[in-house]
Amino acid sequence: MKNSHIFAQILQYIRWEAFENIVQKYSGDHAAKGISCRSQFITMLFAYISGADSLREITQGMAMQGGNLNHMGI
Repeated sequence: MKNSHIFAQILQYIRWEAFENIVQKYSGDHAAKGISCRSQFITMLFAYISGADSLREITQGMAMQGGNLNHMGI
């Protein structure tokens, strides 16, 4: 864990089993085309923590992560 990014360390505290159970309960991914509820949650959490004010800031911030998106779970 000492070599992982801070954001990846934050994501380790999320109970993904409970998250997936809620998504299944409410059919959150039923009509999803291209992005899952989990990916959207991670993106919105990243936007909140980074203080992004617009969609452009979110996309630029995610684009700057490049290969680290896989480590984020996206």
